[in-house]
Amino acid sequence: MKFVWSADVPSAHKYGQRTSCPHLTMAQRNSRCQDTAATKIKSTIHAGILRTLITLSLVLHCSHALAAPEFPRTMIWAWERPEDLSYMDPAKAGVACFARRYRLSGERIIRIERTQILRAPRTAKRIAVVRIEPLGKEEAALSLAQRQQLVKEIALIAKVPNVSGIQIDFDARITEREFYRALLQDLRNKLGTDYFISMTALASWCIADNWVNDLPVNEIVPMLFDMGADSKRIRGLIAAKQNCFSVPIQKLSLGISTKEPDIINMFKNGSATTLKNCQRVYIFSPKSWTRESYSGAISGVSF
Repeated sequence: MKFVWSADVPSAHKYGQRTSCPHLTMAQRNSRCQDTAATKIKSTIHAGILRTLITLSLVLHCSHALAAPEFPRTMIWAWERPEDLSYMDPAKAGVACFARRYRLSGERIIRIERTQILRAPRTAKRIAVVRIEPLGKEEAALSLAQRQQLVKEIALIAKVPNVSGIQIDFDARITEREFYRALLQDLRNKLGTDYFISMTALASWCIADNWVNDLPVNEIVPMLFDMGADSKRIRGLIAAKQNCFSVPIQKLSLGISTKEPDIINMFKNGSATTLKNCQRVYIFSPKSWTRESYSGAISGVSF
């Protein structure tokens, strides 16, 4: 299996110059999906996992530490597209990099790997982001075998060189919450108490629904963009209160988007304490990052 990944680049801030990134067109995107039933032959699964780990190592090249690392105040989400972040300052920002998508249908686990090049300074802290979602009309089995396979594969991604943490992105429905809770607990048991595990969350989970508060993760990141019907209510709470979130402040980080920059001003004017005391801020861009958009995002979240 062939992947399109990039090796790391020297820090532009260390060497005083920007390292260029070769242009990739969408035609170069070569997503590979594997459709695997729980009964699939183990040797085939192991071979696929090994290939993926070798591939991830090309872009996430550095030594791995088991102890939870110190992350910068700001993390840049690098999603499913080519990204050149070689100009970023590792002292100011890290990278939360999309690594793999899992789609669940019945007992099937369909895998979609990252195939786009990411370039970033060697010393930048990296979190591997794993997305879990349903596929089609068939309900996921949410079985023990399915959970165990997910935990096994995510744990291996966590051990790829230079991955300093894992972030799980799963918009679990009420009927999927127990499965999600058990998955996170199994992952914690597998990786140990010192490993950094982050999770994204619907904003409503962190305000009116407390089910996430005791999950075995280091960090909970409410997604404060594309909030749909909840947007007006949640924005009003942010603008009016010093802290509208029920998540303990020592576990709370914030997820924002460059397409909704006014949310930061709402925090500064209404919930300044939350912005100041939360663990970190993750920033998403609907377009590929540029030096200008990166600089604007970093300065926008400074306090």
